[in-house]
Amino acid sequence: MVRRRATPTIRQIGAQIRAERHACGLSQEEAAGRAQIGYKHWQEIEGGRANPTLKTLVRIAVALDVSLCAMVCPTSGTAKTPIARALTDSKGSRRTRRQPVSRSGHST
Repeated sequence: MVRRRATPTIRQIGAQIRAERHACGLSQEEAAGRAQIGYKHWQEIEGGRANPTLKTLVRIAVALDVSLCAMVCPTSGTAKTPIARALTDSKGSRRTRRQPVSRSGHST
């Protein structure tokens, strides 16, 4: 298996999954069993060392009885996750499709 360096987004998702699991009062073993994934894989995800697939994230969300959005785009607090920052502009509104930019730097 090729190990890749964890990105801030993967670490943030892992931390949010850990917080949601703690809020449910579950151990890693219990949560992994509910999600039908391996305990070691759960540890890797929570530790930000594994990049879970969408299918795995859905299984985790169901096991923790939370929405997928709650795990990857938490809105509590003022700090935004990298995913939330990518989805919003500096004014906090959702980004729209980018306008094409000509080579001269002006919008077309």
